[in-house]
Amino acid sequence: RAPSMMFRSLLDITPLGEVKSETEQLRLLAIGMMISGAVSLLVTSLPGMRPGFYGRYTAEASLAWGVKVNANLAWFIQESPNLLMAVSNVFMSDKDCLESSVNQILLGLFAMHYLNRALVYPLLIRRGTPFPVGTVILAMLFCTINGYMQSRVLTRLAVYDEAWFLNPRFGAGVSLFLAGMLINMQADATLRFLRPSHPVNPRVSTPEP
Repeated sequence: RAPSMMFRSLLDITPLGEVKSETEQLRLLAIGMMISGAVSLLVTSLPGMRPGFYGRYTAEASLAWGVKVNANLAWFIQESPNLLMAVSNVFMSDKDCLESSVNQILLGLFAMHYLNRALVYPLLIRRGTPFPVGTVILAMLFCTINGYMQSRVLTRLAVYDEAWFLNPRFGAGVSLFLAGMLINMQADATLRFLRPSHPVNPRVSTPEP
Protein backbone atom coordinates (compact mmCIF):
# COMPACT_ATOMS: atom_id res chain seq x y z
CA ARG A 1 0.00 0.00 0.00
CA ALA A 2 1.21 3.49 -0.79
CA PRO A 3 2.54 5.52 2.18
CA SER A 4 -0.13 8.20 1.87
CA MET A 5 -2.89 5.55 1.72
CA MET A 6 -1.52 4.02 4.93
CA PHE A 7 -1.54 7.49 6.51
CA ARG A 8 -5.17 7.98 5.41
CA SER A 9 -6.03 4.66 7.08
CA LEU A 10 -4.49 5.87 10.32
CA LEU A 11 -6.64 9.01 10.12
CA ASP A 12 -9.75 6.89 9.66
CA ILE A 13 -9.22 4.94 12.92
CA THR A 14 -8.50 8.01 15.05
CA PRO A 15 -10.91 10.68 16.35
CA LEU A 16 -9.98 12.69 13.26
CA GLY A 17 -11.76 10.01 11.25
CA GLU A 18 -15.04 11.24 12.69
CA VAL A 19 -14.60 14.43 10.69
CA LYS A 20 -16.03 13.54 7.28
CA SER A 21 -14.28 16.21 5.25
CA GLU A 22 -10.65 15.48 4.41
CA THR A 23 -10.09 19.23 4.18
CA GLU A 24 -11.23 19.52 7.78
CA GLN A 25 -8.92 16.67 8.78
CA LEU A 26 -5.97 18.45 7.22
CA ARG A 27 -6.97 21.68 8.93
CA LEU A 28 -6.99 19.94 12.30
CA LEU A 29 -3.61 18.35 11.55
CA ALA A 30 -2.19 21.77 10.71
CA ILE A 31 -3.55 23.21 13.96
CA GLY A 32 -2.03 20.29 15.84
CA MET A 33 1.37 20.92 14.27
CA MET A 34 1.23 24.60 15.18
CA ILE A 35 0.35 23.75 18.77
CA SER A 36 3.14 21.18 19.00
CA GLY A 37 5.56 23.76 17.58
CA ALA A 38 4.53 26.31 20.18
CA VAL A 39 4.89 23.74 22.98
CA SER A 40 8.32 22.68 21.69
CA LEU A 41 9.46 26.31 21.57
CA LEU A 42 8.26 26.85 25.13
CA VAL A 43 9.89 23.69 26.49
CA THR A 44 13.24 24.23 24.76
CA SER A 45 13.31 27.82 26.00
CA LEU A 46 13.36 26.67 29.62
CA PRO A 47 16.69 26.89 31.51
CA GLY A 48 18.88 23.87 30.88
CA MET A 49 16.90 22.71 27.85
CA ARG A 50 18.39 22.32 24.36
CA PRO A 51 16.70 23.00 21.00
CA GLY A 52 17.61 19.54 19.76
CA PHE A 53 20.17 16.77 20.32
CA TYR A 54 22.18 16.99 17.12
CA GLY A 55 25.45 18.56 16.05
CA ARG A 56 27.44 19.90 18.97
CA TYR A 57 24.60 19.15 21.41
CA THR A 58 24.68 15.39 20.73
CA ALA A 59 27.08 14.71 23.60
CA GLU A 60 24.45 15.97 26.06
CA ALA A 61 21.79 13.46 24.97
CA SER A 62 21.00 10.72 27.49
CA LEU A 63 20.85 7.03 26.59
CA ALA A 64 17.05 7.32 26.54
CA TRP A 65 17.34 9.04 23.16
CA GLY A 66 18.79 5.84 21.69
CA VAL A 67 21.88 4.92 19.75
CA LYS A 68 23.59 7.51 17.59
CA VAL A 69 23.10 7.40 13.83
CA ASN A 70 25.58 8.54 11.19
CA ALA A 71 24.70 12.16 10.34
CA ASN A 72 24.56 11.58 6.57
CA LEU A 73 22.25 8.59 6.95
CA ALA A 74 20.15 10.30 9.63
CA TRP A 75 19.42 13.34 7.48
CA PHE A 76 18.42 11.11 4.57
CA ILE A 77 16.11 8.97 6.72
CA GLN A 78 14.39 11.84 8.49
CA GLU A 79 13.83 14.05 5.41
CA SER A 80 12.84 11.41 2.86
CA PRO A 81 9.22 10.94 4.08
CA ASN A 82 8.41 14.30 2.48
CA LEU A 83 9.36 12.91 -0.93
CA LEU A 84 7.71 9.53 -0.33
CA MET A 85 4.44 11.19 0.61
CA ALA A 86 4.59 13.54 -2.38
CA VAL A 87 5.26 10.70 -4.86
CA SER A 88 2.57 8.53 -3.28
CA ASN A 89 -0.02 11.32 -3.48
CA VAL A 90 0.86 11.99 -7.12
CA PHE A 91 -0.07 8.38 -7.96
CA MET A 92 -3.45 8.87 -6.24
CA SER A 93 -4.01 12.37 -7.53
CA ASP A 94 -7.04 14.08 -9.00
CA LYS A 95 -6.68 14.80 -12.71
CA ASP A 96 -7.75 18.44 -12.42
CA CYS A 97 -5.22 19.09 -9.67
CA LEU A 98 -2.27 17.75 -11.66
CA GLU A 99 -3.34 19.59 -14.82
CA SER A 100 -3.24 22.95 -13.02
CA SER A 101 -0.05 24.83 -13.90
CA VAL A 102 -0.08 26.57 -10.52
CA ASN A 103 -0.40 23.26 -8.69
CA GLN A 104 2.47 21.86 -10.74
CA ILE A 105 4.73 24.77 -9.87
CA LEU A 106 3.92 24.64 -6.16
CA LEU A 107 4.37 20.87 -6.00
CA GLY A 108 7.60 21.20 -7.98
CA LEU A 109 8.99 23.76 -5.53
CA PHE A 110 8.12 21.47 -2.62
CA ALA A 111 9.82 18.50 -4.30
CA MET A 112 12.87 20.58 -5.25
CA HIS A 113 13.38 21.69 -1.67
CA TYR A 114 13.17 18.19 -0.23
CA LEU A 115 15.26 16.64 -2.98
CA ASN A 116 17.95 18.99 -1.74
CA ARG A 117 17.33 18.26 1.95
CA ALA A 118 16.92 14.48 1.61
CA LEU A 119 19.39 13.60 -1.15
CA VAL A 120 21.85 16.39 -1.93
CA TYR A 121 22.50 17.82 1.54
CA PRO A 122 23.29 14.45 3.21
CA LEU A 123 25.85 13.68 0.50
CA LEU A 124 27.57 17.01 1.08
CA ILE A 125 27.90 16.72 4.87
CA ARG A 126 31.56 16.40 5.83
CA ARG A 127 32.35 14.54 9.03
CA GLY A 128 29.01 15.35 10.59
CA THR A 129 28.43 14.45 14.23
CA PRO A 130 26.17 11.39 14.69
CA PHE A 131 22.96 12.11 16.59
CA PRO A 132 20.44 9.98 18.52
CA VAL A 133 17.84 7.83 16.80
CA GLY A 134 15.19 9.51 18.97
CA THR A 135 15.87 12.82 17.23
CA VAL A 136 15.62 11.08 13.85
CA ILE A 137 12.25 9.53 14.74
CA LEU A 138 10.77 12.86 15.84
CA ALA A 139 12.00 14.51 12.64
CA MET A 140 10.54 11.65 10.57
CA LEU A 141 7.18 12.13 12.27
CA PHE A 142 7.15 15.82 11.38
CA CYS A 143 8.26 15.18 7.79
CA THR A 144 5.63 12.47 7.29
CA ILE A 145 2.79 14.75 8.38
CA ASN A 146 4.24 17.76 6.57
CA GLY A 147 4.78 15.85 3.32
CA TYR A 148 1.32 14.31 3.44
CA MET A 149 -0.54 17.56 4.12
CA GLN A 150 1.19 19.73 1.56
CA SER A 151 1.28 17.24 -1.29
CA ARG A 152 -2.24 15.98 -0.59
CA VAL A 153 -3.73 19.46 -0.94
CA LEU A 154 -1.92 20.06 -4.24
CA THR A 155 -2.69 16.64 -5.75
CA ARG A 156 -6.19 15.93 -4.51
CA LEU A 157 -8.06 18.80 -2.90
CA ALA A 158 -7.16 22.21 -4.36
CA VAL A 159 -7.19 23.38 -7.96
CA TYR A 160 -5.57 26.78 -8.52
CA ASP A 161 -6.55 28.38 -11.81
CA GLU A 162 -4.21 30.48 -13.94
CA ALA A 163 -5.59 33.68 -12.44
CA TRP A 164 -3.30 32.96 -9.52
CA PHE A 165 -0.31 33.88 -11.69
CA LEU A 166 -1.53 37.48 -11.46
CA ASN A 167 -2.21 37.31 -7.75
CA PRO A 168 0.42 39.18 -5.68
CA ARG A 169 0.31 36.43 -3.05
CA PHE A 170 1.52 33.87 -5.58
CA GLY A 171 4.47 35.98 -6.74
CA ALA A 172 5.38 37.02 -3.20
CA GLY A 173 5.12 33.47 -1.90
CA VAL A 174 7.25 31.93 -4.65
CA SER A 175 9.84 34.70 -4.33
CA LEU A 176 10.01 34.26 -0.56
CA PHE A 177 10.34 30.49 -0.95
CA LEU A 178 13.19 30.74 -3.46
CA ALA A 179 14.99 33.37 -1.40
CA GLY A 180 14.71 31.21 1.71
CA MET A 181 15.97 28.13 -0.12
CA LEU A 182 18.97 30.00 -1.52
CA ILE A 183 19.81 31.42 1.92
CA ASN A 184 19.54 27.93 3.40
CA MET A 185 21.84 26.43 0.77
CA GLN A 186 24.35 29.26 1.18
CA ALA A 187 24.35 28.78 4.96
CA ASP A 188 24.97 25.05 4.52
CA ALA A 189 27.90 25.78 2.21
CA THR A 190 29.34 28.29 4.69
CA LEU A 191 29.18 25.74 7.51
CA ARG A 192 30.96 23.15 5.38
CA PHE A 193 33.69 25.68 4.60
CA LEU A 194 34.14 26.52 8.29
CA ARG A 195 34.40 22.86 9.20
CA PRO A 196 36.99 21.48 6.76
CA SER A 197 38.57 18.74 8.84
CA HIS A 198 36.91 18.45 12.26
CA PRO A 199 33.34 17.52 13.20
CA VAL A 200 33.19 20.40 15.66
CA ASN A 201 34.89 23.69 14.84
CA PRO A 202 35.01 26.45 17.51
CA ARG A 203 34.26 29.05 14.82
CA VAL A 204 30.86 27.48 14.14
CA SER A 205 28.15 28.71 16.49
CA THR A 206 25.24 26.66 15.14
CA PRO A 207 24.27 23.06 15.98
CA GLU A 208 24.18 21.99 12.34
CA PRO A 209 26.09 18.70 11.89
